[in-house]
Amino acid sequence: MKRKKGDTVYKITARVFLTVALILLALPLFIMFRRSFERVGLLNYVDVISNIRIGRSLLNSLYVVGLTIVLTVCVCSLAAYAFSKLQFRGKNILFIILLMGIMVPGSATLFPVFQITKAVGLMDKLTGLIGPYVTGNSIFGLLMLKIYYDSLPNELMEAAIIDGASSGQIFRKVYFPLSKAGLSILLINTFNGALLSIFRLPWLSIAAKLHIRFSPIPPRPIHLLCRCPQKANLQIW
Repeated sequence: MKRKKGDTVYKITARVFLTVALILLALPLFIMFRRSFERVGLLNYVDVISNIRIGRSLLNSLYVVGLTIVLTVCVCSLAAYAFSKLQFRGKNILFIILLMGIMVPGSATLFPVFQITKAVGLMDKLTGLIGPYVTGNSIFGLLMLKIYYDSLPNELMEAAIIDGASSGQIFRKVYFPLSKAGLSILLINTFNGALLSIFRLPWLSIAAKLHIRFSPIPPRPIHLLCRCPQKANLQIW
């Protein structure tokens, strides 16, 4: 009886906490939605759709984000599997060198990334954004997925080897399907990073604008920043 009362109190407390958290998270969205109708009401949306060509900009954003997600998942999952389950010379040293990239601030890589993008001929192209986004998310994804693969038993690999499976087959048919939880976190993190980093990181906003200076219809966040740099608190030098 006491246990049932304790469970009831726990459920009520959890629901109250989640309700309050939901209200706090939804409040900024409600305020933003309400203010979008100020002054001229629905004409604000008509002006955005007709003048900014937001449809094409959204397609460009989906193109950049989609390729970023696919490449990040492929690179991180393969690298994490190799560092976790395979044995090769210099594995630990190479892994430490890669992790050292986390300590490098993004603003320090702005000029080198710009020079590399220019050297390979990706200036003023949407594909010039994908490389920096993939490399920026790969280190975190590699670390997270390696830890996840480390938690999976090695007996699965041994059983697959006995059945005659190769390393590629073991990855595709055994470990990759079991890593859905880790991959889902990586997908969400990569999506948020690729789509919203322009608003969160001023240096990346400048890098994106430098990479596609002359693109007629850049991705949606970059398009809005190019039209209203003052509202994004950017300082272009």
